[in-house]
Amino acid sequence: MPWMMAAYVAFSVSISVSVAHAAGMGAAACALVASCLAVVAAGALKFAVFWAAGAQRLVVSLVAVVLLVVAYALSKGFSVTLFGHVSSGELWGAIGAVIGFVAVDKRVATELNRE
Repeated sequence: MPWMMAAYVAFSVSISVSVAHAAGMGAAACALVASCLAVVAAGALKFAVFWAAGAQRLVVSLVAVVLLVVAYALSKGFSVTLFGHVSSGELWGAIGAVIGFVAVDKRVATELNRE
């Protein structure tokens, strides 16, 4: 499943480059940071809900929610054109959050928690 996250991030980088040419570096930075934050924060939230214990569950959940809010705020700074269809940055970030939540499994969470 990590291939889904890698594909999403690769698409996000290409979208960021496209946004940089169309709307400038500020919008491109919003696109890249919001996309990466959404996928990582949603994966962290899944880890916290399903596999964290004790205080770690609370702290990771709170940090993940804060990062999702930041990603949402940043996603308002760009729009995405995919295959001729214009979409909002919020939708692109939500797609990343869903991918992050779905793609993280116990093996990935355990490996990341070990480091």
